[in-house]
Amino acid sequence: LRGIQSGYFKQAKDANRGRPNGEDMEKPRRIIVDDCTPEKLLAILEENPRGLLFAPDELAQLLGSIGRYKSGRGAAHGETGQLCRLYDGDAIDYDRKSDGHRHVPKALASIVGTIPPATWRQLATLDLQTSGLLARFCVAMPPTKPGTWLDADPDWRAGKELFELFERLLAMPCEPDEATGVPS
Repeated sequence: LRGIQSGYFKQAKDANRGRPNGEDMEKPRRIIVDDCTPEKLLAILEENPRGLLFAPDELAQLLGSIGRYKSGRGAAHGETGQLCRLYDGDAIDYDRKSDGHRHVPKALASIVGTIPPATWRQLATLDLQTSGLLARFCVAMPPTKPGTWLDADPDWRAGKELFELFERLLAMPCEPDEATGVPS
């Protein structure tokens, strides 16, 4: 997916070549976000109605940063509420002093990442548990018995086939719902 997104960035860069700054610059399609604030994530979702894969390098980075960039009581609660709403894919309206009102008709992001079990337990605070955010994660852990090491090279065709599958899925039309106008 990162390779496909890199291709989108290259296409936008090529399309914008020679255009003066400020002129209707073509924005690249986004499918993955690594590191951003919840407000920036909503702005990116507004431009990418099919949704995003929110894939921080480590989930500890995301969970540990909740409430870090805001001050006052309830700052972390507001951010966990926004992240919880991404699970449902519903519309989100938000107002910020810096950029006014924004409406995201279908705010949908899947959060994926890795985290050591001990770090998960440490960051799984009561606030995160009661907010419902942690309940939205599907936690998986590899078996404790290691697999058998193979000296054989992996079949390169499997990676190529997966890449082609992602390209076909991402090329499928995103038709708006007749009642709401929101892409489905």
